[in-house]
Amino acid sequence: MTRAIRAAFVRPPSTVTHEYSKPVECLALGYLCAALREAGHGAVLLDGLLWRWSVDETVERILAADVDVVGLSVAFQYLPPEIPDIAKRLRAAGFAGPILVGGHSVSFAADEVVLAHPEISAVIRGEGESAIAAIATKLAAGEDFRTAPGVTFAEDGRAVQRPVRREADLDALPRPARDAVPDILANDGLVAISTSRGCYARCTFCSVPRFFGLEAGHKHASGAWLSRSPACVVEEMRDLKNRFGIIELLFVDDEFFGGSEAGKRRAEELAARLIEADLGIRFAISCRAENVEEALFARLQAAGLSHVFIGIESGVAQALKLFAKSQTLDDSRRAIATVKRLGLSFQAGFMAFNHQSTLADIRLNLDFLEEIGEAKPYNFNTAAAPYRGTPLADKVARDGMMTDAARRTATGFLDLHVALAREAAAEIAAAAAPFIGAIAALQSAITYQWRRDVPARSDETRRVVNALEAAINAELFQMMRETVETLESQPAISGATLLDDLRARLGTWRKSKEGSVALVCAWVRQKEGEVRYWTQSDLIAHPQEHANA
Repeated sequence: MTRAIRAAFVRPPSTVTHEYSKPVECLALGYLCAALREAGHGAVLLDGLLWRWSVDETVERILAADVDVVGLSVAFQYLPPEIPDIAKRLRAAGFAGPILVGGHSVSFAADEVVLAHPEISAVIRGEGESAIAAIATKLAAGEDFRTAPGVTFAEDGRAVQRPVRREADLDALPRPARDAVPDILANDGLVAISTSRGCYARCTFCSVPRFFGLEAGHKHASGAWLSRSPACVVEEMRDLKNRFGIIELLFVDDEFFGGSEAGKRRAEELAARLIEADLGIRFAISCRAENVEEALFARLQAAGLSHVFIGIESGVAQALKLFAKSQTLDDSRRAIATVKRLGLSFQAGFMAFNHQSTLADIRLNLDFLEEIGEAKPYNFNTAAAPYRGTPLADKVARDGMMTDAARRTATGFLDLHVALAREAAAEIAAAAAPFIGAIAALQSAITYQWRRDVPARSDETRRVVNALEAAINAELFQMMRETVETLESQPAISGATLLDDLRARLGTWRKSKEGSVALVCAWVRQKEGEVRYWTQSDLIAHPQEHANA
């Protein structure tokens, strides 16, 4: 005899988030809820990261939901300590049902997780929709859920892995549950949509193709890029517009175009359908440089494309080889120039440091960032992270530069002067953070680099705000450049001396810039009556202001 089961799918809180990020809808939870509901079971979505719950409150809400199964989603490239903590507290409170963990990073460390944390029943490797439906079916029938696809569990001191099953038809998946969208909008976050999964490229630093290649059952296998049909995507966007009135949407695809002519034709058809639908939604995509074609991007822009993230990664040819980017610096230059010429906002995926960087490499990266107009602290304070499941992680480990604190991997640097330069970059970025926050507020930023058009803002005021931002970036960039020059010209300088001098300069700089920010805020207040941050909800509620922006 079977019975319906009830599950809670949880994005746990975390003390580690990106300092310029906004709450982004967790589609993983939405898809899992939808898969379980379609299978005739119950599901509740609990987003502790969105609402900044404490671990205690998260546990209380899970227990209050009165569920049979708990699924914890890992949104980071490591296992955050909050997850085993939540699992332990649930067990201490008497919860006896399966506690499952899933996500990219734990899919590559599943054995370690289940062996180190007995309070966790299993790790689900790979995509979760088919796995969770199969688990629910087995639990409802009183069977052993651990025979379901993708499940890894501990037994007799060893880890047992079930084969991973890839979702082959993305159009056939039920649309994700949108339980969290009102809360996302209330927190000025980003509603998300997935139009494809995977990536055709084989960059050594990226776990995405390997995550979708887990079905193959051998290390570093890469899965195919799969997409949804344009008709299916447009209908989901229309539904979001009709239900919530959204005017901003994040496409969470790892690579929007798929690297093929078929992928580009899909993009063209999607653009045509969106232009015809006239939904009034601005959206952001991520792609590789070789897929940037001006005519296609202009068409997408007419359909609502507003912001583009391109994985540039480095301004050093040797680093591109290390990363297996299979693109040149000229490819990057051309793509960036095209996006900016169209007037689209742009964000570079960049890794200024890697474990084998030299000071000459850092200087070349600074030169490149300046050349492409992206000489900003959040670009030069970046490093290649050795994500689990990637060839780069293996390379970093072989070179003796891998550190692993509680399964959160990080890289060291072969050159000690580069390590000092990295510390300096972090100091500069920390000094920049409050000013970047002020600029984001003045710009009514969606993300720091994707901005809203502030209603009724004059060109003159826009120039004043932009000039403040440009001055902050330029002055901090010059400090970074001078730091590298000091390390090159004075190789015997002590790290303490270098960093103490830099901190003193940053302290003086901060005081001067506080006055500049105050003056710009006074200007905006005089011209616009107030310094107002416009949220998406504000613009939804005031469509005329949005139309005039």
